[in-house]
Amino acid sequence: MLSASLPHDAWCNALSTTPRPQNLELYRWAQNLGWIAFGTQVMSLGMTCLLVQLLVVMIMCVSTVLVVGQTGSVEHPVGSKLVLTQVEADPNEGFRTAVYARLWLTETEEESMLIWGLFPQRSNIGWWERYRGRVHNLRSNMQTEENPYNNMSQKRPLRPKSRGEFEIAIICALPIEANAVLGVFDHHWKENEDGQSFGKAENDPNAYSNGAIGRHNVVLAHLPGPGKVAAATTAAYCSVSYPDIRLALVVGTCGGTPLYGKGKREILLGDVVISTGVVQHDFGRRFPDEFTLKETLQDSLGRPSLELRSLVGKLETKIYHEKVRIATHNHLQQVVKERKILARHPEGLHDNLFPPNYRHKHQDRSRCTICAACNGNSDPVCDVALGSTCKELKCDLQPSLLRRRLDEVSIVDGKKLVGSNSQTLFPMIHFGTFASGDMVVKSAEFRDQLATSTGAIGFEMESAGVWEIFQTVVIKGVSNYADCHNNDGWQGFAAASAAACTKAFLKYWNSTKQDTRPETEGQKRREASLNSPSFTEVNQRNNPTPPASITF
Repeated sequence: MLSASLPHDAWCNALSTTPRPQNLELYRWAQNLGWIAFGTQVMSLGMTCLLVQLLVVMIMCVSTVLVVGQTGSVEHPVGSKLVLTQVEADPNEGFRTAVYARLWLTETEEESMLIWGLFPQRSNIGWWERYRGRVHNLRSNMQTEENPYNNMSQKRPLRPKSRGEFEIAIICALPIEANAVLGVFDHHWKENEDGQSFGKAENDPNAYSNGAIGRHNVVLAHLPGPGKVAAATTAAYCSVSYPDIRLALVVGTCGGTPLYGKGKREILLGDVVISTGVVQHDFGRRFPDEFTLKETLQDSLGRPSLELRSLVGKLETKIYHEKVRIATHNHLQQVVKERKILARHPEGLHDNLFPPNYRHKHQDRSRCTICAACNGNSDPVCDVALGSTCKELKCDLQPSLLRRRLDEVSIVDGKKLVGSNSQTLFPMIHFGTFASGDMVVKSAEFRDQLATSTGAIGFEMESAGVWEIFQTVVIKGVSNYADCHNNDGWQGFAAASAAACTKAFLKYWNSTKQDTRPETEGQKRREASLNSPSFTEVNQRNNPTPPASITF
């Protein structure tokens, strides 16, 4: 009664701008009370007389018949937010017509309702996947539910006839990264009807995997190992075997800067960084007292092409940034669901950020004399400590720094640990500079120095080798904070986040070769009919019959 009496904007805007309950415990009690009241109404209807029950069923049947009686794919609003959509019947299924009832919501309203727990069976991600898939398919006037989250894969590209028809290369350094990328392939191109694969150029030592992501044919190049030299060698041979590559995506895991920018934006483990530029952090001069980077025009890698700068600039806008973030989350859930062992969320692991001067060593001084003598960042620690986890070394979690985003996530989950419920984790997308080099950054102080001098927010080892061979974008998931407290437990999930973001990114990349084939049976039949000479509407054929020449 109260919400009905208030203006629409009074509660709608409040729900959109502050989409989280102030008191989660009180809200849960109120929500359960609402469901009990609803159940009471259902029970009351069941105890009514037969005449009332028949009247209710009759009203439902009449409304259904009126909706089905419409022709074509027409949407019928019921109130301001409920929409009934009729889908054209398949001729092979007789006269059966499907009618979907759905909520007409903005993305912000959908996310708010999810956070407030207003969708039924919120813990069942399968229901949520089907709901979002049907909403997308109906909005796109598509009748297929083959892949509800992949709004690019409604049409699959035709199988390339040769390697020259591939325009996108994805480069991964580690098998765990390549596994995640293969998990977002919509189709894997193997041998054709004649048993022939795409192969590679003579003397090319690379290993490739071919497939399709959305409407794009892509080739995945597997690196023999990490580093700039391996990446440059692989990219050079790839340019010979696949001469028409227009875009190279370096996808995988990286270290991240915990805080960056004037507003001190936070990066958490599992977030994704998309490159706006790359600098080589190990290319410079070593003086007795310092190391200086070579930053002249001749020594720098240069900025991205105009095409890439325009695309990245578009994705940095608020509306497209949010679209990419939501799409990344959707694709990530699919990868985690289908490849649980290789890309599952590291449940139970903490996202701890230690101060730069807190060393990763045996905290029990009686365990190791070398670690006991370590009192500063320049002092050594033992080899055992370098390969041990924080739990094994008993690193004190009290000095770990607090982050605002962790508190926000814990409110949604009702828990204090990030990642305890992977279904509600939304990785953030960050745009910034990568620092690339053959040296792994595992020092928080050096990380902060690089971040200050170069503006880098991500640290990795391959992009500098690919940058000058291909038009390159780096998309990597943050698996550590580039400090000595490295935790490999986040590597699989970070790789999956990067692969999911790659799929979302490719939606906005325009390829010069976009021949696609229809996926649904209805579309295939329609395509075959348009190509058939027996199709009665001659002017509507794909290949109209030319008029016969008149001779006397």
